[in-house]
Amino acid sequence: MGGDVEYMEQRDGWLGIHYAARWGDMSMLKSYIKAGANIDGKTNSKETALHKCGRWDRKEAALHLLSLGANPSCKNGDGNKASDMTADPEMKFLLDNYEEYLVLDEQRRKDELDKDSKTRAYNLSLGIKSSQVSSRLYDSSINSQLTIDMNAIFNASPKKSRSSTSSNNSGSNNSVNSKSSSPRSPRSVTSIALRK
Repeated sequence: MGGDVEYMEQRDGWLGIHYAARWGDMSMLKSYIKAGANIDGKTNSKETALHKCGRWDRKEAALHLLSLGANPSCKNGDGNKASDMTADPEMKFLLDNYEEYLVLDEQRRKDELDKDSKTRAYNLSLGIKSSQVSSRLYDSSINSQLTIDMNAIFNASPKKSRSSTSSNNSGSNNSVNSKSSSPRSPRSVTSIALRK
């Protein structure tokens, strides 16, 4: 990485790890940690990287720091823990109850997998492959759009042109205008709907 991982910015005393946590830049955060940055290093206002994660709701960065042993109970100069810096209930719970959060998150993932498995099993019992389901959903959305477009065109009343309502026009103009105000053929409607 090069440079001093413990270099402190002058004005607020931020370390590189604080910037990485603030922006949620996982590559930068991991690089600082790998180079030996203190995961509980503090700014001039006594904030740690976890405080930055809490303030800007950087869940992935907070999970990584906590997995490496960052201390969530460190208080800043105002007496606030990292969990006091966020309004997001999930982030607050994560910062206050890391171990319990991991258990609940694992259970949520299992529930989602079970739900997906049950859906797949149900579709297979109907003889439908998952690729067919997504294909049918896509086809049905196109078909419903085509139906809507076709109905809108066929059910619309033909517009009268200005020249067809005028009594001063010649007969040839009226025949051209009456031709343009007739409903479109199904072939032209389909091609219009497919172009949208």
